[in-house]
Amino acid sequence: FKNIAQFRQISMQEVQDLDGSSAAILHLDQSNAVDQFSEEFQVQGDPTKRLQWVAGVFYFTEEGYVDTRTAVFGRLPNIRIGAAENTSFSVFGQADFDVTPTLSVTGGGRYTWDERSIDQQLRNPAGDCIFCEVFSADFSAFTYTAGIDWRPNDNHLFYFVTRRGYR
Repeated sequence: FKNIAQFRQISMQEVQDLDGSSAAILHLDQSNAVDQFSEEFQVQGDPTKRLQWVAGVFYFTEEGYVDTRTAVFGRLPNIRIGAAENTSFSVFGQADFDVTPTLSVTGGGRYTWDERSIDQQLRNPAGDCIFCEVFSADFSAFTYTAGIDWRPNDNHLFYFVTRRGYR
């Protein structure tokens, strides 16, 4: 049994004078923050046997925002705000079977469910909305790998593999 967990927190504040002069021509003030968490549970078979396998579940969540204030020629800044949330859950399994000492086959599959959303806003200096929209979507997919390996000796490997990915 294996448990892999991860937590990451990022926050940043950035102020830039983008024109590079002493005049207030183009000024940027940006802050952003992201929190991520993932957890994966795996059950694995004995790697010393002819059949090696792994099965498990995976969970990921992320929340973040960016707030950008851009001022041109010293005027009050325009405001761009984006807030995003992402969640992913999947179940998976893979097995490798040694048919002979030099020939092995592999098969595996994964089913993933994803939810994505973003709240995007562009506001004038008074705070009035120029463009404000919330987008969200759900996705899911089955992905797989299948292959055969032949190792006639320690220096050579011949293989055939087919895969379907998802991103």
